Amino acid sequence: MSTERKLLREVMAEEMEKKLLPRELLPRDLDGASLRRPHTEEKQMSQYVPPPPNPDPIKMAGLILKSVHKVGVEAGREVDEVAEMLLQGAQEVADNLRRLADAIRGHSDEASRHVEVFAAKATAALEGVRGLAEEFSRPPQPEPVAVDLDAAGAVTEAAERLKNGASA
Repeated sequence: MSTERKLLREVMAEEMEKKLLPRELLPRDLDGASLRRPHTEEKQMSQYVPPPPNPDPIKMAGLILKSVHKVGVEAGREVDEVAEMLLQGAQEVADNLRRLADAIRGHSDEASRHVEVFAAKATAALEGVRGLAEEFSRPPQPEPVAVDLDAAGAVTEAAERLKNGASA
């Protein structure tokens, strides 16, 4: 049952108890019995309710104004509750997003450090491979021999003497 219908039922029940509202003005689903106690048995009644002979328009206007006021108050309360729930939900979402942002920043920092270490090691390995490739791509060069000029001169003289002495 809608909130408006419940409030109308409450207002009409109050007015019936004060004897301000004749029973004939109530719709069938808002009869006095249903206002005082729960339905225990279903009555077969006609849906048609004949209008009262001469309802008092002032009393009816007062009842309608009270009902409208209660509906407005209840609607305002419900809107306040919904607004509060929305604010709480929005706060929870904002908190979760902040935690997510912090986690993303932390993971990004850690990933950057890992990439930096990897890049440094990969660069060092690549430079080592390039150095080896250059070394193996050059033709082998004989190593220069260090010559002692005094010893070379003595060897040359000895060779000359042998040549001359052997031929003489």
